[in-house]
Amino acid sequence: MQATVVARDGIALVVHPTNPITGLTLVQAHDLFSGSLGDWQALSGVSSPVQAVSREDGSGTRAAFEALVMQGDG
Repeated sequence: MQATVVARDGIALVVHPTNPITGLTLVQAHDLFSGSLGDWQALSGVSSPVQAVSREDGSGTRAAFEALVMQGDG
């Protein structure tokens, strides 16, 4: 047997349509989800509290996000 990759999952970060952010770096995403950035003003210039929402514990998508973005700082 030989393993062959046929597809990969994608992870999307979604913001409210009124938020002017058009892209985030991995560091910015990490800071938003770790709580070290608590207001969008630092990134978009518009003051609004960050409300991070994630998949439930045990989710494969959450595990991938924690490994790739949070790097153990979840």
